[in-house]
Amino acid sequence: MLWVDQICINQSDMNERSFQVGLMDQIYSNALRVFIYLGESNLYVSEGLHFLGHYFRAELQSIAAREHDGQARDCHSHRPDVAAIITHLIGEDASAEERNEMMNKVVRGLYGILDRPYFSRRWILQEVAMAREVTVLLGDIALNGDLVPIWYSIEVLDRCYELAETWNTIDRESYLNVFRRAKALTELWKTFKEENERKPLWDQFENCVGYNTTNNKDQVYALLSLTSDADKFPRPDYSKTTAEVYLDFCKQVVVQSQGIRVIEAASSIESPRTEEHFPSWAPWLEDVSLNGLGDLRLESVGHHAAGSTDTHISISDNYLELQVQGQISDGVKEVGLKGPRAAKPVLSEAEIRTALEWLQSSLTFIRSWLQSEPSDSKSAEGLLAILLIQNGHEVDLPEEDFEDWEARNLNPMRVFPKRFLEFLDRLHTITEFDTTPTYTKKYDGHTWALQSFEQRIITTLWGRRIFVTNDHRVGITKSALEVGDKIAILAGGKMPFILRPHIHGYKLVGYAYIHHMMKGPTAGECLTGDMTTIHFS
Repeated sequence: MLWVDQICINQSDMNERSFQVGLMDQIYSNALRVFIYLGESNLYVSEGLHFLGHYFRAELQSIAAREHDGQARDCHSHRPDVAAIITHLIGEDASAEERNEMMNKVVRGLYGILDRPYFSRRWILQEVAMAREVTVLLGDIALNGDLVPIWYSIEVLDRCYELAETWNTIDRESYLNVFRRAKALTELWKTFKEENERKPLWDQFENCVGYNTTNNKDQVYALLSLTSDADKFPRPDYSKTTAEVYLDFCKQVVVQSQGIRVIEAASSIESPRTEEHFPSWAPWLEDVSLNGLGDLRLESVGHHAAGSTDTHISISDNYLELQVQGQISDGVKEVGLKGPRAAKPVLSEAEIRTALEWLQSSLTFIRSWLQSEPSDSKSAEGLLAILLIQNGHEVDLPEEDFEDWEARNLNPMRVFPKRFLEFLDRLHTITEFDTTPTYTKKYDGHTWALQSFEQRIITTLWGRRIFVTNDHRVGITKSALEVGDKIAILAGGKMPFILRPHIHGYKLVGYAYIHHMMKGPTAGECLTGDMTTIHFS
C-alpha cells in the first residue's frame, strides 16, 4: 500500500485534518519504507554525488585510522582533504583552472541538492525521523538507507567556503537557510536514530528555525510528535487562528518556566509584526531568526546579564500581558547610523568597502562622544570588543597590547587592548584590501585582509546600530532602536533587553550587547538591588 499525505488526508476538512495530523508519527514509523522524491538530477548533481562517494570513503578510512590510534571518532583535524580528492578525480596533471572548474561543479551540485524545495518543508523532519527506511530519489538515482549524502554534503560545502567562486552566484539568505535546515535535519537524525531521545518542544523549535510551512499553524503541529513533552501542549486544531495557536504554544512554554527563552526569541525578530491582539513578548513563529545578535557569540563566552537569578514570569488570562521580574537600568541617549546588509555568502569588495565606510562613520560617532566623556575609557574598550574581537583569539595584535595574554586566549571578551584610540586611528586609515584568501590580519595602517575583515567583523553587524546610553555605555543592537528606549535586565536573561514605553507597560524591541551590562569580569554584577515587576504588552 502506498500512502501520500496530500492525497490521503482531506485537506479541506478541518476536523479530519486535525485528527490525521495527530497520527502522522504512527503512519511514518509503521511504514516499511519512506520515499523522498527530490526532482530530476543534472550534470552538477551527478558530479557532486560522485565526489561525495570518494569523500565518504576517505572519511571512513580516516575514522578507522583514528580509532586504531585511540583518537576521538569525530576529530575535525583529520577530515579528508577536499582539494586532494578533486586532484585525484581529475588527475595530477590538471591545471589550476580545471581544478577550480571541478570544485565549482561539486559545490553547485551538492548545494543544488540541499536547496531543493523538499528540504525547506517543516514536515520532512517528522518524515525522516520516524521512518524505518528512507529512499531518496533524484531522477534515476536512488540513495537507499539513510541521510549520509546530506550529512556529508554539509561538511563538504562548509569546507569549500573559500575555495569555490560559485558562492558569488548564490543569494546570502538562501545560503544561510540551506545550511541551517540541513544541519537541523542531521541533528534530528542523530538524536532519534543514534541517541534514541527526544527534546522538549521549545528546544526542537529553536533547532528547526528556517523551515517553511504552507499552513503557519504547522510551525507547531509539525513538531509535536518529535518532542518529549507533546502531552503538555494542545492537540492540533486547525479551526483556531494562527495567532491563537502561537499564543497557546508560547503560554505553555512560559508555564513550563522557560518564558525568558520566548522573550529572547521575540527579540531576535528584525521587524516585529503589529498583529492586532498579539503581544510584543511572543514571537510570530515563522519570523524567528537565527541571524540575530547570537552571531556575536556572546553565550559562548560566559556572559549572563542577570547572573544566576531565577526567572519569575507570570501571564494574564488573556495571554496578552506578561509580568517579568527585573530592573530598568538605563536608557538610549544617541543612536548611530544603520549598518548595511549583505547580498551574497562571499562578499564583494564593493560591499566590504560600504561596510568599512559604515564602520568608520560609527567610530567617528563614538569618538565625538568620547571627547565629551573622556573619562569613560571602559566603554571605549567595550566598543572594540563589540566590533573586533568577538573571536579575539584569532586577532593578531601584538602581545604587549593585552593586559593578560593567557586570559585572552581563555576568553577573548575579558581583556582589551590598552592602546584603544591608537588602534581606531589605524582602522580609519585602511584604504585597500588584500584579496589573498588568508585569515592573516594586516594592521600596518593601510591594508586589511579582505577575508578576515568580512568574516570577523562585517557579517556580525549587518543592519545593526551602535548607540550610547544615558549612563555613557556603548552598545549594539538591531536597527529598530530609537532614542528614549529603555534598557532592562530581566531575571534569567543572557543579555540586556531594549524596551519601549507603552500605555500598558512596555513593548519589547529586542536585545543588545551593551558593554558594562553583561555579567562577567569586564562588567561586574549587572542585576543589583531589588527587582521590580516589568509589564510587557
